[in-house]
Amino acid sequence: MNMNFMLVGNPGVGKSTMLNSMMGDLFFHSGYSPGSGLTYQLDKKSVNGNHFFDTPGLADMKKREQAAVAIEEALKLNGTYKIIFVICLEAGRVSPQDVATIKCVLTACKVISNRYGVIINKVPAGGLPKVRESLQEICATLFLDDTMPPTAFVHVNPKDPDLDDEDDVFAELTDELLQFIMSVPTIEIKPSDVEKIDIRDYEQIAAQMEATIDALKADKELLQKKMDSQAEQFQNQINTLKKEQAEAVARMEADNKKEQERLDAEVKKQKEEQTRLQNDMEKKQKEHEQKLKEHQQKQEADRKEYEQRVREREERLRKDAADQQEAAQKGQEALIAQMKEQQESREKAEREREEERERDAREARERDDRAMQMMNAQIAQMQRSADEADQRARSAEQAAMQFRQQPPQPQIVPVPAPGCILQ
Repeated sequence: MNMNFMLVGNPGVGKSTMLNSMMGDLFFHSGYSPGSGLTYQLDKKSVNGNHFFDTPGLADMKKREQAAVAIEEALKLNGTYKIIFVICLEAGRVSPQDVATIKCVLTACKVISNRYGVIINKVPAGGLPKVRESLQEICATLFLDDTMPPTAFVHVNPKDPDLDDEDDVFAELTDELLQFIMSVPTIEIKPSDVEKIDIRDYEQIAAQMEATIDALKADKELLQKKMDSQAEQFQNQINTLKKEQAEAVARMEADNKKEQERLDAEVKKQKEEQTRLQNDMEKKQKEHEQKLKEHQQKQEADRKEYEQRVREREERLRKDAADQQEAAQKGQEALIAQMKEQQESREKAEREREEERERDAREARERDDRAMQMMNAQIAQMQRSADEADQRARSAEQAAMQFRQQPPQPQIVPVPAPGCILQ
């Protein structure tokens, strides 16, 4: 169960150092700070799911409002709390400011009631026996106000000289202090259980507490009555807690018994389920073995059938190979014959083309000869025509010359008479 550990106290009482001891390392800043505490706001750390709250003190007037807000904030974080007030004695007397701080916090969160603890811290080793001897009287003055439910959980913690005026020094938690912290009652606190911490009359409350404490210490009879009354209240608280613990133990035992019965039933159910699973497994194993056997038999039959098919296929392949070889041989012979025939055809065609070329050449020569003869004849004809034309030209020239030399005489043609025909 996750726990909220909340330490409340005024400046300088050693809250931060104690929280570091509880957490096992230096998580909170601690040290000597005269007149004012080092903590000025809520500081929260977590270890292993548990939360630790360091709060500022209300006695510091400058930081009082911040401190009230921080304490209220810590109380409103919801969950299971261990509330511990840390105080210091002044010359063996309870500080009125410490009483005022406890009163303000318990008034703001009434659900805490007497379920809290008080650590009287930094008690010098020399005064430790006296403080423990007068612890009842100290509690009478500490819980003097009747509105403050007194708690039987008060622990006296000795002063550690190694921590005097030192900053951030880690000290191991003593077994006694650890045992006390673990014995402090827990309390469930919801945000709705927390009211605003009223600090308006803080100084007046502290002054009243101081006056009341002085009056109580002066009246021995009243002090004894207060101590007797608180002793009875402490015993009632312890009895109540014992009853609560007994009831819690009874509930736990009942819950454990129910859980054990549930676990026994679960174990029985698991055994039955295991038996059923075992039977199912054996049945499935037998079915599997039978199927495996059938499968192996089928595999053997398939293997034999496959081998037979392989042999048939190999035989068919050999036959096909022989047929293909024979066909290839025949095809090769046919191809050779075809190639031979094609060669002969090509040679014959070549011869025919050669003869045709010779014939064409012969005919061409004959055509050329005829053309030459015709051309020669034409040339001869043209020569004759030229000679004849030349002859005619000479004859015409001679005639012209002759005409120029002997022009022709005109001839008189008789005109026929009308009606006569000229013959």
